[in-house]
Amino acid sequence: MKKQLTNIEMGKIWTSYIGSAYGVMKAAGLWTEDILLLMGKTGMAFHFIVHEQACPSSVTVYDWSMTHFDMMDRIGVYTDSVCIFNRSGMNTFDHVREDAIMKIKASIDKGTGVVIWAPSEILEFGIITGYDDSDRIFFIKDCISENPDPLLYDNLGRAKVPYLYIQYFHSRVPVDNEKVIRDSLGAGVYYWQEKSLSAKYACGADGYKNLIHTLEQGNYDEFGLTYIIQVYADAKFHLTHYLDHAKMNAKQLKGLDEPAQHLHTVSDCFQKMTELVPFTGPQKACIDKKVIPRVIELTKKAEESETKAMEQIKRILE
Repeated sequence: MKKQLTNIEMGKIWTSYIGSAYGVMKAAGLWTEDILLLMGKTGMAFHFIVHEQACPSSVTVYDWSMTHFDMMDRIGVYTDSVCIFNRSGMNTFDHVREDAIMKIKASIDKGTGVVIWAPSEILEFGIITGYDDSDRIFFIKDCISENPDPLLYDNLGRAKVPYLYIQYFHSRVPVDNEKVIRDSLGAGVYYWQEKSLSAKYACGADGYKNLIHTLEQGNYDEFGLTYIIQVYADAKFHLTHYLDHAKMNAKQLKGLDEPAQHLHTVSDCFQKMTELVPFTGPQKACIDKKVIPRVIELTKKAEESETKAMEQIKRILE
């Protein structure tokens, strides 16, 4: 058997999970709005996770299974997933993989792609768009390649970060837009206040502390710094425009104008940071140390503005 869905494309965004989920849901008729609103309504635009030395892994270090389920539930999309770390010595991993192969093919057969972790060498989320039993391969989309090589069935869960993570998309139920906005803002407050994920990674307000500390110490990963600033600049841009949407469409929530203005300041700061320490792709980053004091200044200004915005949103929700 062979089947390939040709109507699936990754969404054009720096957050690879949202780009993947958008591509799957748009093609399946589960999402008809702009990707900007998907970033906001799911709550992903509020994500801000930073490693103590700005490791590029920062942007994907969180509980994928529960967080992604909650994000899709927030917009009324029912999903389920498998998330297994392929550690050495596992006795049943082959069975897990064969079960995943069967479920992926069933989803493709009904016309719906699946989201997968690292279907290519790029350690980001992507999409499986089809399969070919004769060659035992999956057809994929990743966030960079125009025509990525297929993924062998036997290579599921064998990336450099060897998680077998697959999310299946089933159906959608209507959710009142007012509730979606309120729930997404509530998620944003939760992410902002959430305590450190581990000894090395921190999110929300503590994420800013990690970023400022590593900039001041000068012990940051140069590639990681440029990458996470680019990813979060894009997220803050989407968050700013989502708040503009929320203040226009949430009839029961009053006072969102001021936090929206603060978030515009945050977005402007991050945009200026991307110009000072630009992301140049997979090649080794080369940061001019002379610009770091200005980057620190902008980071502190963004932290101050986002703190005010989140405190105001919390009061509005209460």
